[in-house]
This record gives sequence, C-alpha cells and structure tokens, in this order.
Amino acid sequence: MAKQLTIHTCGTARNNPGSAGIGLVIETPKNGQILISENIGIASTQQAQYQAVIMALLWTIEHKYDKVNIYLDNAKMIRSLLHNPTVTDLDTLGLHKRARRLARSINTTFSLYDGFEPHKVMTLALEASLRESPDKPEAKTSDDSSREDEQAPYAPLPSKNPSTERLSSQVTDNGGQPAPSAQTKSSADAGGTDSTPATSSGQHSSTGQLKDRHAIQQSAGGVVYRGKGDKLQVCLIAKKNGTLWALPKGRIRSGETWEAAAVREVLEETGHLATIAERIDQIEYYFYWRDNRTLYYKLVTFFLMPVIQENVSLPDGEASAVAWFDINDAWQKLYYQSEKSILQQAKRSLRAANII
Repeated sequence: MAKQLTIHTCGTARNNPGSAGIGLVIETPKNGQILISENIGIASTQQAQYQAVIMALLWTIEHKYDKVNIYLDNAKMIRSLLHNPTVTDLDTLGLHKRARRLARSINTTFSLYDGFEPHKVMTLALEASLRESPDKPEAKTSDDSSREDEQAPYAPLPSKNPSTERLSSQVTDNGGQPAPSAQTKSSADAGGTDSTPATSSGQHSSTGQLKDRHAIQQSAGGVVYRGKGDKLQVCLIAKKNGTLWALPKGRIRSGETWEAAAVREVLEETGHLATIAERIDQIEYYFYWRDNRTLYYKLVTFFLMPVIQENVSLPDGEASAVAWFDINDAWQKLYYQSEKSILQQAKRSLRAANII
C-alpha cells in the first residue's frame, strides 16, 4: 500500500525581498503532525514559497513516502508548477525547475488551501522570517505608507531589536504539539482566529522588560460592483475624514470563513448586501503597533462581489463616507497600491466574463 502525506506549506519575506521564512505542517499517517520552520536568509516571498515546496518534496523523498499532496495559497504558482513557468527572474526560475524536477520523481499533487485554516503554517513561516539569518544580516523594513494598516497607530518597524524574541529552527513530532523545550507554537497556543491574533510566547524578558511580540491578523473584503447604465461602478469606503479611499474589508471572526467574513464586512461597512462571485487574490504586509509592541503580519483575502441589494442597512460608521465610482475612477481614488492591483485583477475577471 502506498504511503501518502499531506503537507501544508507557506513562505514569506518581511520586505519582499527581505528576511524570509518557510513553514511546513506535515500530516503523517501514523505520527500525527510534524512542524518545520526555517529562516532561509534574504529572499522574495515567491522564492520563499518555492523553497517551502522544495523542502516539502525533499522531506517526502527522504522519508520514503510514495505520494504527497502539497497545499499552497498561490494558484498562479500551482499552474506554473503543473504547466509552463510564469517566473522571469533567474533565481526564482532555478527554484521552479528544481521543484518541478523533484515533483516528477514521486507522485505529487498540488492544491490550493481549502477547508484547512492555515494559521499554524503561516505562524511558522512568519516566526522563521523574524529570526536573524545565520549568515546574512536582517533586512530593514521600509516605512511604506501604502503597506500600513489603517487601524493601527503606525511606527516604522525597528530593523534590529535585541529584545525581540527569536525562535530557533526545529522539527517537532509530538502529535502536533511542540516538545516542552521547543519555542514554536501550535495553533492552539497561537490563537486560531483573526480576532485573537497569534502571538509569540512570553511578554517579558528575564530582566522584567517588555518584549516585542508578533502576531497574525486575517481579514477579508471585496471589490463590490454594480451596473449603472452602460457603466460599471465599484463601491469604496473613505477613511481618515475622506482623505483615504479603500476597498471594504475587515477582520475574520472565530469560526468564520473568508467568504462569510467578506459578505459581513461589506454589509457592515457599506450597508450593501453583496455575494461572492470568485476569489481575486490575497495581499500581505506587516505593521508595528506601538501600544502593545506587536509586529503584525496581515493577510487580506479579496473577492469579486456583485451587489444584490443596496442600502440594506446603515453603515456601521467605521468609514467616514461610502460612495460608488466608475471602475476607472475607483482605481485613481484607491490609496493603497496593493488594492489598486486587486482592482486591476478584478477588471480582468470582469472582462473575461463579458461584464465590461
């Protein structure tokens, strides 16, 4: 009987490129979960994602498994691994070729995250990226206003802070729970929801000083659209007294799916009821909250959402204004470059569906 594994993978880079980490959650048939995290030095997020896949394949081969199902959160990367490469830079192309060569040597399936809540594997990758590389200096994080979280008091992330907890690389094989001496946290320790962010263990050093922590926040939102005559309009919300326009989004509650959170947040922030047409993409960034000395890794999933009924309820007041804009004007209005990119992807999907 063939031995089969399921491995969830994640790779992330702090400043893309910057200090990068990878995480694996390996579901073994007999030994439960095995958790792996490692700092890989300076790399881009895409390179870290490929490195995570390569490590998953090497682990599978080394432990003599015949089949493996590898989960990722990047549909474009899966298509690239299964078919022709869509990467252009030589460093990433080399990783792509190595991953494909290893995948062909065993029975390999690549899948998008589905029902699995990827908090644990993302925590592992995030914690790994926060460690100092053994052979390379830690990358500095730029104070880019387009990557800040509007809900937090902003401060540039310190490039090096000796009080920040560093977690050592390790593999744990204890039914998903770290050994007593291990510092990597399980999803139960890390907090499984966006409303209860995952944090590193320990808040005080041996000298009694408050340490910096890190945590994960997950949010969901959408490109909400309607037809108006022969034009297509997009709903935006205004923050900071109308000086900042953004797509509606908000944090995921405990037990809530990304789709349910997107529908709820759109209704709460705009007053409009919309439905899910398709998933667009995810954006990720870091922000540092001075009040609780926490570095947050933020992951936001956006959906394409046609409006079903307008003005179902009053907006909750988080936004200073709610307005519809022609889709091209909406692109000009959006403050964050990452959300402009989401809107561009939404336009491509709408064109493919002959909606615009």
